[in-house]
Amino acid sequence: AAEHMGDFDRAISEYRESVRANPARTEAGLKLAELYYLQGHFMDALDAVQRYMQAHPGDVDGILMGIRVAHKARRFGIASEGLTRLSEKPEHAGMAVAEHATLLAEGNPDGAATAVKTVEDSDLDLTDPINAPALRVLLTYLAKLEEHEKAEKRIGSALGAHPESAVFNEL
Repeated sequence: AAEHMGDFDRAISEYRESVRANPARTEAGLKLAELYYLQGHFMDALDAVQRYMQAHPGDVDGILMGIRVAHKARRFGIASEGLTRLSEKPEHAGMAVAEHATLLAEGNPDGAATAVKTVEDSDLDLTDPINAPALRVLLTYLAKLEEHEKAEKRIGSALGAHPESAVFNEL
């Protein structure tokens, strides 16, 4: 309630108390990490997300938050470990490539081109709906580069392979 009312200091306090009481019972540690991240307190966020991951080792949202926080905290080894961990499961490989491309693009003057190259150089089948997160990132950065025909060709191939795919129809 405190978070929804904009009382972030109290929300942080409440989340910390919840984590102290039982870190495995709720997602309070992840919410705490998100609040710290949004406030730019990256080391606090990293600590919170690492504690959360100890209690929730397979949580994909936690892994993604850990990657983002570690990157912002300039703990690139931790971010790389998270990306590797995420990509080890085929159902999350597209998400890992998408996250990696997005992080490489962030703050980089040639970021859009770097993101496109990262996704295109991956071994992912971008016509498989399971890899839609990577295709979404590719299309986003192709649009930023004003390479609309290339983007249309990519989504056309995906739709041709899976015309019933909701995510491809959305893209």
